[in-house]
Amino acid sequence: MIHFAGHGLAGSSDVQPSLLFARGERLWAPDLARLDLRRTHIVVLAGCDTFHGDTGPIEGMPSVVRAFLYAGVPTVVGTLWRIDDDAAAWLFANFYRELRAGRSPEVALRATQRAAISIGNVESWGAIEVIGTTREMAQSVRLSPLKRR
Repeated sequence: MIHFAGHGLAGSSDVQPSLLFARGERLWAPDLARLDLRRTHIVVLAGCDTFHGDTGPIEGMPSVVRAFLYAGVPTVVGTLWRIDDDAAAWLFANFYRELRAGRSPEVALRATQRAAISIGNVESWGAIEVIGTTREMAQSVRLSPLKRR
């Protein structure tokens, strides 16, 4: 599993998509696509605009999601637009609780979205998306329960 908490830069016809790090450093989508991540079951991009990209003459939308899929990751979770940091922290923490309970990424996201709506978080519940999970993958992606100390 890979978890990224930061900001994404949407791709366009002029700029490659990237993930932004502290001190202005970037991890560019073409560099991600060249990695061998076939042993990684899921990538969670808990940052703004990680799924977003401008439409252009290429097939699909340029985003870092495509790069992770090219690198062999079957399941990528990310955001479609900018969301509040506090809302994102709550949403992703709830998403991980659902995964630890043994739910597939899709079911975990649906439960998280329903919980967000039930507490009145109607502006950011729809920002998170799961892309690329197959039925076999959904059954195999599990987080082990947290151990009590």
